Amino acid sequence: VLDAAVEIVDLLGASIGVKILATSRARLGLRAEHEYSVPPLPMPNPRRLPPFAELAAIDAVALFVKRAIAARHDFALTEANAGPIAEICERLDGLPLAIELAAARVKLLPPKAILARLGSRLTLLTGGARDLPARQRTLRATIAWSHDLLSSDDQALFRRLAIFAGGFSLEAAEAVVLAGGDLDLDILDGVAALVDQSLLRLADGPDGESRFTMLESLREFGLERLEEARDGPATRRTHAEWFLTLAEVAQPHLTGPEQGAWLERLETEHDNLRAALAAPDDEGERRLRLAAALWPFWDMRGHFSQGRVALARALAGNAAGATVARAHALNGFGVLTYLQGDLARAVTIYEESLAIRRELGDQHSIAASLNNLGVVAEDQGRYDRAVTLYEESLAILRELGDQRFIAVSLNNLGRVAHEQGDDARAVGLQEESLVILRELGDKNGFIVCLEDVAGLAASLARTAPAARLLGAAAALREELGVPATPVEHARNERALAEVRAERGEMATTKLLVSGRSLSIEQAIAEAHAVLREVATTLDTA
Repeated sequence: VLDAAVEIVDLLGASIGVKILATSRARLGLRAEHEYSVPPLPMPNPRRLPPFAELAAIDAVALFVKRAIAARHDFALTEANAGPIAEICERLDGLPLAIELAAARVKLLPPKAILARLGSRLTLLTGGARDLPARQRTLRATIAWSHDLLSSDDQALFRRLAIFAGGFSLEAAEAVVLAGGDLDLDILDGVAALVDQSLLRLADGPDGESRFTMLESLREFGLERLEEARDGPATRRTHAEWFLTLAEVAQPHLTGPEQGAWLERLETEHDNLRAALAAPDDEGERRLRLAAALWPFWDMRGHFSQGRVALARALAGNAAGATVARAHALNGFGVLTYLQGDLARAVTIYEESLAIRRELGDQHSIAASLNNLGVVAEDQGRYDRAVTLYEESLAILRELGDQRFIAVSLNNLGRVAHEQGDDARAVGLQEESLVILRELGDKNGFIVCLEDVAGLAASLARTAPAARLLGAAAALREELGVPATPVEHARNERALAEVRAERGEMATTKLLVSGRSLSIEQAIAEAHAVLREVATTLDTA
């Protein structure tokens, strides 16, 4: 047993062809060294458990069960405790020492109770064997031993990086950790040192960007140290401000050509964004602005319940009155409320947002609120009211020259015209919408327009192009990561039911697959062709 790198250097220098396998918390830093990271134990996904017969063979579960039997001889893995044990292993990051210490608690607590207490894992995970070194008898002692070997600057870096939930980029780390100007270190060198000390892990981020994560047990320890340090409040504030800036910069891109990349970035940072929303905010303004900026992301990625809770809390915690942020947050709150089927409540929220926007004279936002009220009226079957609202919104948008939302309004009016039985008007409005969207290259706008043209086509027995357009729209949704809302899904299913009724299941599937392979240009051409065909038929009828 060799205690120090210098002894290994001497051994290598005096030997020929010798290979040494060394385990260490940190790299030895020798020229001949080849590093192999030892990952955590393989563990099951508690949300998708494998068959029970296979569970005991998974390393993390096997270790838990083995140590639990050592603590309580009659313990056994069962169908009832399999889920909690899998979740314990996941919450403990697959760390062998942490799993062993958790399993030892089986002597007094069932796995479900152990899981419930893991919110403070460093307090729970104690009581290691007396024949272990003192630093390995509790999880806190093990982490503290590694932490105390760091320089004071690296300790400050470690505890500040613990503020990040779910990982961080170098750019974010530099902005948050070095904001106070009190640490004299290069962020790349500092992060590299913590990686070398096994306190950070390197992961791949979006677009191949380097991203770093901290095991949750280490993060809990770091947050404890951050609470004890004087730099804790400033670090929390800077972290929240950084992610507010990210969300506000991202928002306009969520309806642009880089939509998919920005949605993916926000998804990657979702844990950090949640932490920023939970950060202390005396006036509530930052939380309100952040929730207002995030609602389109919550909408597009289907995080309806989570978004509603965050928006409700942000609105309740800020009484600033008629502000742009409040109107925007109310509008988002209304959208998510509508998407979850509470139409009456959505109308009330939209009207509150519209009143503020009229007071502020924000014409573009007034048009958006009118459009949203029109959508609710349409779903309620109040088509005349929907047309009035859509047309008022469209008139404002034409004055502003906002082509993208003009296209949205035209498509909405076309869909209502079809519901009212005026298919000639519907065709003209959807043609005009398609032309604008094609000029803009707006992929997101194409989705709903293609789906609505498909609905019109299916109802008029043009089932083949209807199915292909639905397939093309579905492929676009997958490409952009934008799932259909419940209302959109219901419309699409009605159209598909008409296709299946005429074509049968097998032919419908083939048409959908064919549509998925269409380019955007081919899908637009298909939509124009079916609209022209419908228009010709209507003219000669």
